[in-house]
Amino acid sequence: MAKPSPWNWMVPVVDDSKRATKEFLFWLTGALGTARTAEDALDEAEEAKELAQQALDTKVSKAGDTMTGDLQVPDEAYGPSWDGSAEVPTKNAIYDALQDVSGSISVAKDDTVIVSDVTELNFEGSGIASVTDDGSGKATVTIEGGGSTPSPIWEVTDTGTGSSQNVTIPVSVSNEEDILVFVNGIRYPTSDFSVSGTTVTLTTNSSGDDIRVLGVYNGGSSGGGGGGSGERTRVIPKVADFSLQNAGTTTAVDSPSGTGILLEGPSASSQIRFLKYNAGLPSTPYAVISRFAPLNVASGANYQGCLILRNSANGRLLIMGNYMSSFGQFLVQKWGSYTSYSSSIYTTNVAMNAPFWWGFNNDGTTIEFITSHDGLDWYHWGTKEAISTYLGAVDEAGMAIMLNGSNGSAIFQSFEIVNGTL
Repeated sequence: MAKPSPWNWMVPVVDDSKRATKEFLFWLTGALGTARTAEDALDEAEEAKELAQQALDTKVSKAGDTMTGDLQVPDEAYGPSWDGSAEVPTKNAIYDALQDVSGSISVAKDDTVIVSDVTELNFEGSGIASVTDDGSGKATVTIEGGGSTPSPIWEVTDTGTGSSQNVTIPVSVSNEEDILVFVNGIRYPTSDFSVSGTTVTLTTNSSGDDIRVLGVYNGGSSGGGGGGSGERTRVIPKVADFSLQNAGTTTAVDSPSGTGILLEGPSASSQIRFLKYNAGLPSTPYAVISRFAPLNVASGANYQGCLILRNSANGRLLIMGNYMSSFGQFLVQKWGSYTSYSSSIYTTNVAMNAPFWWGFNNDGTTIEFITSHDGLDWYHWGTKEAISTYLGAVDEAGMAIMLNGSNGSAIFQSFEIVNGTL
């Protein structure tokens, strides 16, 4: 018997040469098939590796990258379940939510509509107790104790177009004397506008003019005829329209009740704290008027509120007000600066029950001093001051307190510049 070959496990050893050839070819075919399968597997593995690398190369990082296609996420309608969720919403859900809040609203007092087509409401103050929604598109704001009394005065602003234009106001009025119209801070005479219901027509204006129309909700007159109390309707000043000059530690704030500007300063020696009106002065003739009342009536050589005309070029001032010393006194003085008294024009003891109305008439040549208890009927003091004598010119106006020996404070409840003299 022949000794087995060490290769017998790979190639079968037989005597029959034909049979051996067949078996060898069969074995070789299987071996080649296995080799091709292994090669295909390697190719597939290489392809998978390339796809994985492409995925890594095109991935979106947490910040900085942008997806090149749309990302599909489940569509969930906006609702309470959104609160606290970090899930991504769909465009459809956001669009539907925005559509639900579009449109405008009307404001009603005791179920009577006073303003229509409002798109935004802001409530301020400490008196808002609750806000309720009845589910039918009606929300109720309840205001209780602690809040300030709403102002009866309405205001509408507009910008001049340079030609005749209409301004819509929130209430219907019957005549021009029922409203006040201001252009660039100057009161328009009633001859320059007309009213018809809720439309005010300005016959003339310049492009870009600042237009303000004011009135009252209770139907009282806003013009020269006064309101229901028989007094001129106030044009309430706001701190934003003034600049405090020679302020020291004096403060000027809008009063919490919305009735004017509160000006307060600690004791000083001969100091005028001047609230300069930012809008400037019109061409003459004009009148500058104000309503104010002292808040500190302790004995002291102070003006507890005064009206000012000034020449900014030389710093000279005319001041007029109620001088609070041991008695009430109508006083008009010339000052060379905010700290330098020059001389007096009037030092008259009068019973001037505060609050009081004060005014300057400027005809371009002289300054006339006027006072009133109601802002309607004016007393014209006899002496006039020639502008050329001391001031030289007038380009600033405003309100002030003069401190000299005690604290000073006043509430300025109206400030107005009127075309023409009173």
